[in-house]
Amino acid sequence: MTFHPDETAGSIHVINDFEFADETAREAATGFVAGDVGKVAKQTDNSSYWILTTTAPTWMSITGGGVDEAPIDGNQYARKDADWELVTAGGFMAQFDANNALYPSTDPAVASSRNAHPIIAFDDTTAESVVFNSSVASGYGGEDINVDIDWVAETATTGGVTWGVEFEANAPGGNDIDSDSFAAQQTGTSTTNATSGIITRTTITLTQAQADAIAANDSFRLRVERVTGDGGDTMSDDAEIIKVSVRV
Repeated sequence: MTFHPDETAGSIHVINDFEFADETAREAATGFVAGDVGKVAKQTDNSSYWILTTTAPTWMSITGGGVDEAPIDGNQYARKDADWELVTAGGFMAQFDANNALYPSTDPAVASSRNAHPIIAFDDTTAESVVFNSSVASGYGGEDINVDIDWVAETATTGGVTWGVEFEANAPGGNDIDSDSFAAQQTGTSTTNATSGIITRTTITLTQAQADAIAANDSFRLRVERVTGDGGDTMSDDAEIIKVSVRV
């Protein structure tokens, strides 16, 4: 018998008691007894190692086994054995501020800053707008879309502001980008905070159809406008957007 201190390089035994070709084989294995709990299995398709935690069997990963980081595409993932599994096409598709905005030639809102926060200022008498560009998450499956508009009043402490949003899907073979093709505007109204520097969030929820039928991996544009002609837009002051978020 050779003891561990006497082992030489290349003669040390492997750490695993079991070996399986892949996840399916490991999960389907049977015949384990109480004495096997705590032993290690190797899964050869990705060189991952697993500790047996019950005879059912259930396993706990003890290595990354070549698994990449979770995809970064706006979706939510959970670890399933040695892989990442899509939980839901959730989270954020995109987040925008003044640094991401494009300003139209007609009635644009105004980029500015407030205490070193980038802001987009919208007049209280002219329906000014901005446009943002992004792409749809690859896991998006047609769920409703929420647009969160975080904003403050310049100085006002009363009154409401109505925001309008319009999506334009730009899939390969779709719209001519030399012409606008925004879907119908959807609106939402909120009352400003009683302190002008505290953020109010207005959330506008759209169906996929209302969002110009955008689909996974499409490019899209989002136009955001202050709808000054709406009856709910009663705040006599500039409204300043801090951030716009698109999520499902």
